[in-house]
Amino acid sequence: MGSIDKRNVISAVFVGFASLGGFIMGFDTSVISGVKELPAWKQRFGYLDETGTYAITTSNESLVVSILSAGTFFGALSSGLFADGLGRRLALMVTSILFMAGVAIQVAAPSIAAFAVGRAVTGYGLGAMVACIPTYQSECAPKSIRGALVMGSQLATTIGLLLAAVVNQAASKLSGEKSWRIPIAVQIAFAGVLCLGMAFLPESPRYYIKKGRNQDALRSISRLRARSETDPAVVEEYEEMVKSSAASDLNKSSYLDCFRQGTNKTRTRILTGLGFLGVQQLTGINFIFYYGTTFFVNSGISNAYLIGVLINVVNVVATLPAFILIDRMGRRSLLIWGAFFLCIFQLIIGIAGVTISVENAAGQRMLVAFVFLYVSAFAVSWGPVAWVLNAEMFPLAVRAKGLAMTNATNWAVNFGISYSVPYLVNKGPQSLGLGARVYFLWGSLSMLCCVYAYFFIPETKGLTLEQVDMLFLHSSPRKSAAYREQLLQDTSASSIENGSIPSLRHADSQTSSDPEKILEKS
Repeated sequence: MGSIDKRNVISAVFVGFASLGGFIMGFDTSVISGVKELPAWKQRFGYLDETGTYAITTSNESLVVSILSAGTFFGALSSGLFADGLGRRLALMVTSILFMAGVAIQVAAPSIAAFAVGRAVTGYGLGAMVACIPTYQSECAPKSIRGALVMGSQLATTIGLLLAAVVNQAASKLSGEKSWRIPIAVQIAFAGVLCLGMAFLPESPRYYIKKGRNQDALRSISRLRARSETDPAVVEEYEEMVKSSAASDLNKSSYLDCFRQGTNKTRTRILTGLGFLGVQQLTGINFIFYYGTTFFVNSGISNAYLIGVLINVVNVVATLPAFILIDRMGRRSLLIWGAFFLCIFQLIIGIAGVTISVENAAGQRMLVAFVFLYVSAFAVSWGPVAWVLNAEMFPLAVRAKGLAMTNATNWAVNFGISYSVPYLVNKGPQSLGLGARVYFLWGSLSMLCCVYAYFFIPETKGLTLEQVDMLFLHSSPRKSAAYREQLLQDTSASSIENGSIPSLRHADSQTSSDPEKILEKS
């Protein structure tokens, strides 16, 4: 792979810092599962049942857990307004503040209603924040490491999930209200670091170009790449961004315009992204993270809570190989093969769950092992790759709004699944009582994900965002690998021959390589 470019390391530090938002998402979505089981939390917000112990009503528990997803849905949907109106960097700072405000309301809440309001505000800030992160990262990262940097948010999310499990375990040993206030309150520190740190990072150069601030864009590229403004590599990257933006109508960026086809196949790309982030939830992964402990207990497995922690460890470790595989195998291949193995592993889990008795210790260990394999398959494929491709898929004019809609779709499907799972799995007059048989459903839906990736997802490995535009214009998903190779060959040949902008080889005009002339024109 060659020696590590020191300037890429600097870019990685700048862009990778925003992945702290992914860590915050992982921690926040997981910590409530432990907090709501703490005796002090139930005493504050619950009631005394007939046994003389404090409990929480089913309706209040459902409200507290699900209202976060409602908030994230609306936050994600409005993230385009933050990102386009304030800029990518400032949007992350503002949404961090909103998140901290929601956390503060939860910590100080005197009633379950106030706690739910805090969860909703937290969710709104979180949804907008998480949707803004890939926009900033994809627009700032060098193409050679863009996939790994955007994927860093997913790794950070898995670490957040794991730390929340550890914090919940530690909090269970505390007494009094500090046992539930501390796990929630520490999130203010995480979001505060993100907010303060973003104040010192450069803005997205593509955002500056979108706003007509071309000189600021050149300065931003220079800082991100740790090169002077007159460096040929900086100038070439700047020219490519300017030329690509000139080919788009950047003034049209309403949500309605996202569904106009235009010259960039915008509607096709938006619909592909909406379907893509929707089917990602159909892999069933959140069944494990939301209801895994309950599933293991009902399956007769001892140490269900320990297994839950180990699942989070597996999730973190299995995400690491994706940093290499995403730029070796490519996005498309990882998604297709990942969904295939998700299907196989889940069908085996379903078979094991309905055929192995509670007394069969060896069989129970096999079931757990295949759950670990299933989580690993997701962590190396659909977990990180979905967010990388989502960040690469949309043209600049509608990128922020496209990401807002796809993130909102992901949260909406997430909410629907998390709400319906108890009715699918539990036994009762209004439930289907599927139990372990629900994995036959997840396995079948994972095969649907495999088919979707094969027919609708192109290969974007190693391309600039401007070259991705060309890919959508001149190729199809099943032929994208060959066209991608052509683009990269054109890049190499054009750079050697005349220094032209190869990813826009089909454009009618060339742009001067003199940065002073460029700035005069802009």
